[in-house]
Amino acid sequence: MHKKETTPVPPFGERPMAFYIISDFEKKRERLDDIEQRWLRQDPSVRGRQVRRLARGAVRHRMLLDWQIGRLYSGKHPMEKKTKLWLRLALFDLMDSREEAPRRVNGWVQDTRDTLGERAVSLVNALMRAYLRGRERIDPAVLEDIRERLAISYSFPRWMVEHYLETWGEDFTGEILRHLNRTPEPVLRYNPLKMERQRFEEELEALGVSYRRSALSDRHYKVDSVRKIEEAEGFDAGFCSVQDESASIPPRLLELEAGDTFLDVCAAPGGKFTQVLEENRQLQLAVAVDSDINRLQTIRENMARLGVRGYLVAADARDLPFKQSFNKILADVPCSAQGIIRKHPDIKWRRSRNEMEAFASLQREILQSAWKHLKKGGRLVYSTCSIDPMENEAVVESFEQARPAVVTNSLVPQRFITDKGFVRTFPQQGVDGSFAALLKKEPAGEPENG
Repeated sequence: MHKKETTPVPPFGERPMAFYIISDFEKKRERLDDIEQRWLRQDPSVRGRQVRRLARGAVRHRMLLDWQIGRLYSGKHPMEKKTKLWLRLALFDLMDSREEAPRRVNGWVQDTRDTLGERAVSLVNALMRAYLRGRERIDPAVLEDIRERLAISYSFPRWMVEHYLETWGEDFTGEILRHLNRTPEPVLRYNPLKMERQRFEEELEALGVSYRRSALSDRHYKVDSVRKIEEAEGFDAGFCSVQDESASIPPRLLELEAGDTFLDVCAAPGGKFTQVLEENRQLQLAVAVDSDINRLQTIRENMARLGVRGYLVAADARDLPFKQSFNKILADVPCSAQGIIRKHPDIKWRRSRNEMEAFASLQREILQSAWKHLKKGGRLVYSTCSIDPMENEAVVESFEQARPAVVTNSLVPQRFITDKGFVRTFPQQGVDGSFAALLKKEPAGEPENG
């Protein structure tokens, strides 16, 4: 018979809650954001920022931490899974807080007793102290096989490392992995409908938020923290939104003008749609489509918060329910999201190589569907938050009904434009990884519907 597991009850404390979160992630492979939110709602007394730091760090460095644990542990029997998960968190905390590491050991040992029981205490204490004494001796840099060395050093699945090596070679792959493994600075997009740029900067200064203007977008700011803005209700008031600079590029390629009819065929979570509405008050029509009603409700709430208006439609992007056509369409399609792993490290462990082909097939269907609703002379932008050519160039180049237009440096800085005129960003450029292609329907093209 299996020992019946008891459901933990609050109050938890930051370390135990992080443990319950990564335990759930290992069992269910759900989005880490969703798991975190469920647990944090159960005990509002814990410091959410600290819980997320621990949980995300243990997920981000999962393979490296397991490799190090394996070299520190010399027991006769396999280590219990829950002890291993606890040690992932503990060793990450020591790795992330080197100056304070010795002092933190006692806290981890005490929480081990309360969370795992007395039997695990001596093992956790011994391995944490062994880590502090000899972490330089458990460095994967000594591994000779390049795939194994990169996979363990940066904690990426071996299949993904192998795929990157085949695509970009050793040096560039190392750069990508290193930067995807770094936690990025938060980026805000200020809302010009709520306040002028100068006043927004004054508000940030008054709150003690350090900021830098984006070199890519005049509405984006890199900040040291969003917590102070949240506490001051800046988000609730609609003064700004969280959005990476790279995400601002696809709408910009459409060159929207007064009187345009605009369709966003895969709108959730709505960052690009609300960006368009903030910047273009004179559109004739703006419609956002998504198949998830709950996510459409989130877009609706953000529109109300930001003070913008548009239409929301629940539908499958592969079978759009419109009789009319639009002259500007954004197809920011579902993808593997490999370009935003630095924000969502769980993506590494929730994706598989087979999914890449499935995503590419879905993306082609959505592109085909959106193209049917593009007016003659109109513009369509195909975009992803992936760095994988299989989901990007390969999809666009296989779409024979349109010849991609070359993006010029009047729209996007030259460093983001590829030899073929596509837009591609990589994390080592200081932004999320992304891709965008501009497609134009010639006036003499196929007969338009509607």
